[in-house]
Amino acid sequence: AYGGFHSQSPKIVRMLVECKHAGNDPQPFPSNSHQGFGFLPVSSQFGISDPNPDNGIVLIRAEQRKMFYFSSTQRLEIQTMLIHINHEPDKFNECVSTINNISRYQVTVNVPYDPHLEFALKIAVRPQSSDEDFTVVANYLLVDENWQRNVVSVPANVHVIVPPSKEEPARRELIEATNDDSIARLEKAIGDFEHNDLNDNGDLTRAKDKLVQLHLENLRKATSDRKLEDLEKAIDLAHKSHVAPELEGCAELAEAEMTRQQLGRLKLYLHKVLALNKSTISEMHSYQRPRPLVHQVMKATFRILGEPDRKLQNWSYVQASMRQLGHNSMLSRMRNCDVVHLKQRQINDADGYLGETSQRAVRMCSAGAGTFYIWSNNMIAEFHENNNNENTRTIEKNKEIRRNNRKGNNFNSYSSSQMESPKDHPKSRY
Repeated sequence: AYGGFHSQSPKIVRMLVECKHAGNDPQPFPSNSHQGFGFLPVSSQFGISDPNPDNGIVLIRAEQRKMFYFSSTQRLEIQTMLIHINHEPDKFNECVSTINNISRYQVTVNVPYDPHLEFALKIAVRPQSSDEDFTVVANYLLVDENWQRNVVSVPANVHVIVPPSKEEPARRELIEATNDDSIARLEKAIGDFEHNDLNDNGDLTRAKDKLVQLHLENLRKATSDRKLEDLEKAIDLAHKSHVAPELEGCAELAEAEMTRQQLGRLKLYLHKVLALNKSTISEMHSYQRPRPLVHQVMKATFRILGEPDRKLQNWSYVQASMRQLGHNSMLSRMRNCDVVHLKQRQINDADGYLGETSQRAVRMCSAGAGTFYIWSNNMIAEFHENNNNENTRTIEKNKEIRRNNRKGNNFNSYSSSQMESPKDHPKSRY
């Protein structure tokens, strides 16, 4: 290092790089970034922070799904480009996708197979709805996890002696745990491996990738089953995992969090019903001629529970339904009622009944009916929220598909100073 190419400053350090072995057919980088690999300083102009991975060189293997995340205080449009030294960039358009979860952005790369497994991933952004050029904010170098084995050739006259290593038990357990489907076992194996500060050699990368997939499957299952205790456990495991940074911001975790919040609300709504005095409920179904508002509320309640609308017009049918015992009892059915199983027709009917009443008017008639009014009204609101969330996800997904189809994930809008062709600077690092 010295004062610069055109400086008269004296040399202060002389460096020597010594290669122990000859490279085996070294190839140029897929793309050469003058600012190196990783997120670039210009990214701060777009409010970007918390990139993950934060290292610009990422180990990969063929057919692996690799995820990249970053946060931003701004609404951004994203363009991506996956570059290979031997192929045109548009060949890999379908291998890269993007997701925006409010302020958290996710770029997913489905690594294609190629004999020379090395790619450059460029991420460019611009403010949403802007016509200005995209700006490259990140360059990642995606390297075969077995790159050392592939590029280094040991001369025939050199005999490599590998002494017995203390790391063998930890590495063996990591490999075996990776081939298993136990989250707990793999978490422990990764912890032990990292505690011993062992070299990756691709084993740790494979283990973490497998662990991410196991957590995603666990979150999807818990979200689908909608059992609050299991869902809380799955979310807690994800947050405490060795791969928590990789899981942060993913769609599965966001969906699980949202489902947990809803199940918590449903539990609270039911708690207020279960807190009703039994004598209050007995009094309600003892009415021979209930006030119309009470009948309206109970029609809404039992319509949500799945009773036929036609039969609910008869108060005696409502009475009989309220007197059921065991698994068919009203409270048991309410305990098992979940908004995801409700039909639009049920909600429309129940909403119509409650629309003819008000909480204050119902409470003046019957405190018990007032509690059922609140439960029914909340179930209707949760159903509509579910539909709105689903519609929003569908709209955003369709928008993303249209944007990708329109833009083709290319960089035609880039200026030549922002991005070079992969063959512009074919420099080798070997």
